[in-house]
Amino acid sequence: MDLRQSVRIGLIELRSNKLGSFLTMLGVIFGVAAVIASVAIGAGAREQAMEQIAQLGITNIRVRPLVLEGQERVSADQQNPDGLSLVDVKAIAANCPFAHRIAPIREITATPRVAGRTINGTLLAVTPDYRFIVNFHPVRGRFIADLDMNAAEKVCVLGAEVAEDVFGDAVWETISGQWIQIGMDIFRVIGVMEDKRSVSTRASTISVRNINRDIYIPFSVAEKRLRGVNGESALTELIIDIRQRRDVRQAADLIGTILDRTHGGVRDFELVVPLDLLRQAQATQRRFNMVLAAIAAISLLVGGIGIMNIMLASVTQRTREIGIRRALGATRRDIQTQFLLEAVILSLVGGIIGIFAGVILGAIIAHYAGWNTVFSFKAIILSVLVAATVGVAAGLFPARRAAGLHPIEALRYE
Repeated sequence: MDLRQSVRIGLIELRSNKLGSFLTMLGVIFGVAAVIASVAIGAGAREQAMEQIAQLGITNIRVRPLVLEGQERVSADQQNPDGLSLVDVKAIAANCPFAHRIAPIREITATPRVAGRTINGTLLAVTPDYRFIVNFHPVRGRFIADLDMNAAEKVCVLGAEVAEDVFGDAVWETISGQWIQIGMDIFRVIGVMEDKRSVSTRASTISVRNINRDIYIPFSVAEKRLRGVNGESALTELIIDIRQRRDVRQAADLIGTILDRTHGGVRDFELVVPLDLLRQAQATQRRFNMVLAAIAAISLLVGGIGIMNIMLASVTQRTREIGIRRALGATRRDIQTQFLLEAVILSLVGGIIGIFAGVILGAIIAHYAGWNTVFSFKAIILSVLVAATVGVAAGLFPARRAAGLHPIEALRYE
C-alpha cells in the first residue's frame, strides 16, 4: 500500500470522528499557538528595545538630576545647591578619558509662541555636539553651530512635529523668514530636524521622550539672555558620548565617582546607561520567553498524551479491520505506518490551526497590551516540525501495538 493511500485512509478515519479528533488536537493547537505568540512577542520586544537604545545611544551615558525629599534634600542644598551644573561638565571632561563628547541640556520653562499662538513643544538649550551624540540631524537648514554659541545668536531649530504644526507645508519649502517668540525675545528659525519615530509604548522598558516636539536654542543664549525667564541654572540632563562601547561600564563607574566628588557625596543624580538597560530588558524577556515556552511544552505534552490515547482506542476499535488487512496481505510495517500517519496527521492539522491561532493571539496582544509583535517564518517552520515530532512520538507506541496483533486473534476479536 503506497503512502497516498495510507494518508487517504487516515483522513477518512479522522473525519468519521470529527469531534473526538478536534478535542484530541486541542493540546497541540494551544501549544503551537503559545510558541508562535511567544516568539512573536519576544522578537517584537527585542526590536523595540534596540530601536529605543538607538534613540538613547548605545555608547551614551545620561546623567539626570534626582528630586530628593526630607533630610536628603536639606543635605543636598547644603553640599551642592547648584544641582547638576556646568561644573560637572568641566570635571567630567577633565577627569574622564573615555568621554568623547559631552552635551549639557537645559530645559527652558519659557513659552514659545508664533503670532500670539502658543506652541506645543519642549524648549531645550543645547550645544552643537548634541546632534552628533544623539545621531539627530536637520533635514532643512542647519543645526546650531559654534558661531551661534559664541555670539549667543537668537536662533532656533524645530523638531519635525513642531515645524509641521506651526508652519505647515511652508516650512518644508523654505525656513527663511520664519520666526518664533520665546519670552520677550524673537528667535529666527534656522533648521528643521528629521522625523524620528518614537517607539515608546505602554510596554516599553525604556522611557524615550518624543524628540520631534523639541525646540532647540544655543546653550549660550540660555546662559546670557534667558536666565531671568525661569530663574534656574541647573542642567536638565547631561549626555556623555563614550569613545568605545567596551568602555561604557567602566566610564559609568568613573563618572559616578567624579560626580560624587563634585556634589559633596550627595547622590542627587542618577546615571542612565542605555547599554545596561538593554541587557536588563533582554534578561527579563528571556525569563518571560522561558515561562511561555514551559506553558507551550506542557500544552504539547498534554496534546501528545491525548493523541496517544485516541490512537490506542482506535487500535482496539479497529482490531478486526487490522486482522482483515493482515489476512489480505498487509505487512506489519503497513499497519504500523498507517497508524503512525494518522497520529502525525492529527498533530500537523492541529499545528496548522495553532499557527493561525498564534498569529491571531499575537495580534490581539499587540492591539490591547501595546506590545510589538514580529512574526517569524522560522518560528512557523519550527512549530510545524514540533507538531510532527509530537505526532510521531505519540503515535509510535499505538502503531507498534497495532502492528503486533496476530492476524488470527484480530479476526476473532468481537
